[in-house]
Amino acid sequence: MILGTGGTIAGRILGTGGTIAGRADSDAPGYKSGVLNVDALVRTAPEIRNIADVSAEQIANIGSQDMNDSVWLALARRIAELRAADNVAGVVITHGTDTMEETAFFLDLLFPSGAPIILTGSVRRSDAMSADGPANLRDAVVLASAPEARNRGAMVTMSGQIHTARAVRKGHIEDLDALSSGAMGLAGRFVAGKPTIFRAPRPGGLPDFDVTSLVALPKVGIVFGHANLEPGTIRYFAEEGYVGLILAGVGNGNASEAVLSTLADVSAGGLWVVRASRVDIGFVTRNIEVEDDAMKFAVSVDLSPQKARILTQLAGALESRQIAA
Repeated sequence: MILGTGGTIAGRILGTGGTIAGRADSDAPGYKSGVLNVDALVRTAPEIRNIADVSAEQIANIGSQDMNDSVWLALARRIAELRAADNVAGVVITHGTDTMEETAFFLDLLFPSGAPIILTGSVRRSDAMSADGPANLRDAVVLASAPEARNRGAMVTMSGQIHTARAVRKGHIEDLDALSSGAMGLAGRFVAGKPTIFRAPRPGGLPDFDVTSLVALPKVGIVFGHANLEPGTIRYFAEEGYVGLILAGVGNGNASEAVLSTLADVSAGGLWVVRASRVDIGFVTRNIEVEDDAMKFAVSVDLSPQKARILTQLAGALESRQIAA
């Protein structure tokens, strides 16, 4: 959303596709994500014209299972341009739910305070009976326009719920309440059409990361922990130019002695190793079951493996001086 200097709220919605832009094919079962363009999406929610004078811009039109670094960097550059304008109050992004939590966390790391970045999507396609996309888009516009949403980085809203980028996760495949915030709990809710946020904002003035010169993100992989995990799987990442590897370990980010020994070897060779957990709720703790200090491992604490991967990518970019803070 863009707040005009005269007090009129003008809006910017960035579209990336997803189920919210999906339609059914009458000749086949199921549906295809990313069919409607973002201008058409705005027309499905005419009420937002009473909230803001919106304009829309297409960044991508894909199912979020196809989300990738190139789209992330294109989003980040455009958001940086919008936020650099004196009259910017916030940005809305339409997105598929499959990887929405990852895009939100990526943008939250880049833009930690100032004007809000609000992501929304839907569980039902745009032409479904009782489609949830229009109401979710309306809520996103309201939230992006709200002064109390400032200094909170990126947030996600769907089904009247408000989530922080750090806590949000997809917890159900098809329920309207597909997103949750786990043990951290919701950041807020919509009450009578207005956002109520439960938590204090961050300090203002935290610096953005400049991504204008960044052409790619370093490669970081994830190994999913399970019984009888083969240690040889891990060496692939060290041999293929990855800078980091996330272990989505069992329990407290754990693995067999053979796997941990191999991880220690690749860590000694320069690969960043982060222990995370395949378990949804809980904190991965240092030096409890694994000698992290001795093996030079990092731990994800509360971050899911997929979010730990993003943080490690940006850390790798900083380390290689590809990105400037």
